[in-house]
Amino acid sequence: MEYNKNVSKIVKYNLEQDVVNLRHAGLSYQAIADELNASGKVPAKDAISATNVQRFLDQIPEINRELVKRDKKKMLAVVNNSMDIIAEMTTLYGKTATLLEALESEAYEEGRTLDPHKFKALSSEMREMLKMMIEIQKELNDYENTRKFMEIVLETVAEECPQSIPIIIEKLKMSQETKWIGQVFSRK
Repeated sequence: MEYNKNVSKIVKYNLEQDVVNLRHAGLSYQAIADELNASGKVPAKDAISATNVQRFLDQIPEINRELVKRDKKKMLAVVNNSMDIIAEMTTLYGKTATLLEALESEAYEEGRTLDPHKFKALSSEMREMLKMMIEIQKELNDYENTRKFMEIVLETVAEECPQSIPIIIEKLKMSQETKWIGQVFSRK
């Protein structure tokens, strides 16, 4: 039997519906691949990977759209929660920085040295907060998450208020930081 390398392993082993059902059940790409490999329908020598599952599902945009619609409230809550955490962390960081500056000023005005234990405690706290803020920021700035978020927002706006899309694109083009995004969306 000659095997065409352009044919997905999922198609080759007639697992299309299994993949769709598992994805609808909310399984990750890796979990789907593990389930398919454990099903006995796939030879051990030709195991299916998470990448195979992802590529297959990328060819069926309706599934992704349906999952996104189902999970857009959840995603919005996650983004809002992350924004709230960043705002809170920024506030705490600002308060800690102000407290540290006040300690330094007070010590300088009184002509004494700063208590190293207080300084170390505050500066350690600031470093920890900065690390957490950086991690949260990395997650929010992750290209794939941002792209998916933008797709969801624009799809929702297109469904709910299609006349707003050209206005959004123009505003994106006008802002120096988002000019490229506006150009990308105006081509679609």
